[in-house]
Amino acid sequence: LEAGFSGTDYEDTTDAALPDIDRYRLGATARLTFSPVTEGRIGISRSVSEEDDAGRTRITDDEIEIGLTQELSARSRFEAALGYAMFETEGFGTTEDEDGLIGRFDYEWDMPDGRIDALFEVSRSEDGARTELSFGRLRELPLGALTARIGLSKAEFGDPELIGRIDWRRDLPDGVLTASLDRSLRTTDPDSEATTTALV
Repeated sequence: LEAGFSGTDYEDTTDAALPDIDRYRLGATARLTFSPVTEGRIGISRSVSEEDDAGRTRITDDEIEIGLTQELSARSRFEAALGYAMFETEGFGTTEDEDGLIGRFDYEWDMPDGRIDALFEVSRSEDGARTELSFGRLRELPLGALTARIGLSKAEFGDPELIGRIDWRRDLPDGVLTASLDRSLRTTDPDSEATTTALV
């Protein structure tokens, strides 16, 4: 079972483009063990976002997903999931709906010094679907690890764009030191998207 609340509050501003937002989430997942190497799951969730703007915008996201994890050998496995997402946006006296299929397929292969994987994913927001294909490599180091991922991301409009991430970890006697560089995209309107590049 899952439940959560988060929010964004702005102070000392009257910019209409920066409304306060409250977010709620409820969810439940059931695991199904078919054999020692095969496991399934069924999950349902509801997320609600309420914006303190002029239209009192409220976005409701209902999702259901069925997944399967299968070990193919001692070194390889895959995870597949298929679901459906339904978004309802209410505000300024109107209601808009966005719904459709979501899913993912993730294949992993263990190597002597880490792991490689391939991920195909279709996600969805109130502004439409996004399709991503990426490949990752985890390499264990003597005192830490290095992970790299590169791929393409495409919204329902426009051309595919490059995405990627690099994570570095160094284990210390009394803690850990990390650094990451990430480039990602998200759909912000039915015909526009935002690119985020972050160094942490």
